[in-house]
Amino acid sequence: MILISLKDIDDQIKAYYKSDTDNLLENFYIKALSESVYYRRVTGTFSSSILAGAAKGISNFIKNDGKMELICWATLSERDVKAIERGEKEPEKVIEEVSLEKLELDGIEDELKKDHLKALSWMVANDNLEIKIAVKKDEYGNHIPGIKETTGEFHAKSGILKDKEENEILFCGSENESISGWKHNIEEFHVFKSWDEKEKNHFQPHRETMELYWENEANKVEVFDFPEALKEELINYAPPSKEEIIKSELERRLSSQIKRKDPIISDKLSISPWDHQQRALESLKGNDFKGIFKMATGTGKTFTALFGLNEYIKKEGEGKRILIIVHRNALKKQWKKTLIKNLKRNNLIFTYPEANVGDLTKIWDEIDNNNNVFLISTIQSLDKLFKKLASKPDFVIGDEVHNYGTVNYSNKIKNNLSPVENKLGLSATPERYYDQEGTDRILDYFGDIIFEYGINEAQKDGILADYNYYVYPIRLTQEEEEDFEYWTNQIKKDVARKLDNELWTEEGDSPIEDLNTYNLIQRANIIKQANNKFVALRKILSEWDDKLNQCIVYFNEREQLQQGQEVFEDLNIDSYIIYHSFIDNEDQALDIFRENNVRYVLSMKCLDEGIDIPSCDSMILLSCSKNPRKYVQRRGRVLRNSEKKEKIVRIFDVVAFPNNPDPSYGSLVLSYLSRPWEFIDKALNINERRKLHKYMEEYGITSNELDNIIEEW
Repeated sequence: MILISLKDIDDQIKAYYKSDTDNLLENFYIKALSESVYYRRVTGTFSSSILAGAAKGISNFIKNDGKMELICWATLSERDVKAIERGEKEPEKVIEEVSLEKLELDGIEDELKKDHLKALSWMVANDNLEIKIAVKKDEYGNHIPGIKETTGEFHAKSGILKDKEENEILFCGSENESISGWKHNIEEFHVFKSWDEKEKNHFQPHRETMELYWENEANKVEVFDFPEALKEELINYAPPSKEEIIKSELERRLSSQIKRKDPIISDKLSISPWDHQQRALESLKGNDFKGIFKMATGTGKTFTALFGLNEYIKKEGEGKRILIIVHRNALKKQWKKTLIKNLKRNNLIFTYPEANVGDLTKIWDEIDNNNNVFLISTIQSLDKLFKKLASKPDFVIGDEVHNYGTVNYSNKIKNNLSPVENKLGLSATPERYYDQEGTDRILDYFGDIIFEYGINEAQKDGILADYNYYVYPIRLTQEEEEDFEYWTNQIKKDVARKLDNELWTEEGDSPIEDLNTYNLIQRANIIKQANNKFVALRKILSEWDDKLNQCIVYFNEREQLQQGQEVFEDLNIDSYIIYHSFIDNEDQALDIFRENNVRYVLSMKCLDEGIDIPSCDSMILLSCSKNPRKYVQRRGRVLRNSEKKEKIVRIFDVVAFPNNPDPSYGSLVLSYLSRPWEFIDKALNINERRKLHKYMEEYGITSNELDNIIEEW
């Protein structure tokens, strides 16, 4: 196993966790335990169930030869205290009885036959686990029965994990050391890191308190060693070596997935690719399994890729490593869910960085001919990932491949995956907007676009829904118009300076392309944040609310989203949820919308691509972008066909324009008109274009100019 340090996963450890938004077991406990060699825990209850629920983390902890020290709080009954006071029972005997309850060891003989409890007995037998029982005392040294507010019953529940480099993390909060505490209860805790100077004042007092408990030096607490009788009983069931524990955990993981030796895709999928998917497969096979599928959002790119992999493995045989690259965690989770649901059982699925590194490296680098390994990784993690893996993938899938044309991302792919011959890029818009160099980087690695399937063709085939498009043109306010003119004048000055310095190209390209973007951004923000957009939003909701079942509302910035939320509240529409990358419960929020528990999702800089919401039947665009990729991807969220929604969906678009028909605004207005022009081109209600004629006339813009822009896309 390759052991990394806790500092290496610093960016994966949050300062605060709560069970209603975080998976405490997966996102913290297993992850931190897997990289640790020492663990001291103070808890109200220890349950052997935690060893089953966290088998992956416990197995890695044992591989690391980790040492665990456990202090459990015990509550004595009135009868126990009186028996000790009268000399009827030795305190140790009472502690032994309490331990059976606190450690949930009743029926231990049957329980210890289970695999996950072999870890408990082995750790005790080999001095890798030491358990102590803590009992509260009053100021006179007497044991306190029951839980009474007047006794100041102590509910300290905390833990320290330490790695091989002496880095430590401390967590303290409400959770118990049980599967219920970590997975099911409503719990929360804070996390502090020893290597963070700002957190030392929090870290050190907790560590010192835990040390006092362990050494039985704390006031009002008496700590007893784990009863020898129970210890001996545990030792009797210990396996002869830790390898047996590690092996059984890994074999259990494999046996739960490997059932049959069939092709990768389940029978229900392998028999029925759509016609356009079959054409894509033929193009992939004809190009030696290399190239890019340019397929409209909602036309089944993911499943087409799986069909392609099935053809590849039929040709090359089992025992293949498949790497799927994504750029967002939400897409990683969606891919994993899709693979689990649709792959045969002889395919192993990992996500990185969540995957246990030991299991991943062993299975990836020592793959046999009967199993295929699917690994889903964010592109940001590729460098770290291939420092751990010795073998390169046999097949690479790049999802939403248009994102990988930057120099940084392109280098990550080339530096780690250059030897791979078989690769497939997926995107509705693989060509990057006004970035030919970035587009060339994508084509250079993934190959040419070998199959195209556009929105018009998909609508004709019934794969995508038809839609009605409603454009709501609005004007800037007087104050916004003045600001717009100010920033326009600043831009003109920049252009003049560029011309004076002869910094524009010999080919005669417009010098505005080389401008400092600050002034351009300031002017664009006026259009994006135009106040009259909320007037239009109010009008849309007032007229259409009773007809919208599942609607996404796109905003530009947090302030605009908050103002939009006020419109919803003013209209007494409370069936909505907020969704953006800054909230803690992204997945839960989206699930609430998917499951039809709310009718609107208010989104900011999210839901642009890849996320599947087939039941969504409408969207409202208050956001503003001149990049066609963004709104083409957003349109795809609503066009996916579903039995749960109407066959014709609705798109509402609020577009802002300046009041003053200044000729110098012409190119800007042309760019903002191109979006509704293209949307209407593929809509059923093409007469909506009449609303744009007024603005075209003001700036002398012709339909041919708009058509030419769209043709370039």
